[in-house]
Amino acid sequence: MKMCKRGHLRSPENLYGKNCKLCMKLWKEEHPTERRKHARESSRRRRMRMVYNLTEERYQELWLEQHGLCVLPSCGEPATDIDHCHELNKTRGLMCNRHNLAIGLFDDEPTLLREAADYLENFNGKQ
Repeated sequence: MKMCKRGHLRSPENLYGKNCKLCMKLWKEEHPTERRKHARESSRRRRMRMVYNLTEERYQELWLEQHGLCVLPSCGEPATDIDHCHELNKTRGLMCNRHNLAIGLFDDEPTLLREAADYLENFNGKQ
């Protein structure tokens, strides 16, 4: 029977794809910080792909186009969230958390947002 680089038996029950499960377990124990970093990045990429239908390459393009800032020009805060249309499952841009939450609280409804803007602009301090 074949052996892995560390001398473990390469039996079907000890393989994960082409990798030795025992070697993988030892590596995780020997490199906890790298393992956590790898797991975090892998989870992030999977979530971007599954939830936002967004590749890492497209995310980087958006980040560069927006100079790492919220898509709303007058904001200027760092873009920390991926804004997307739930109905079309398409990414609209990158936003700061506060503005992404605000749009979500208005149910992504432009009419409500315009009414809220009008309300703020027309408020004159009288009750």
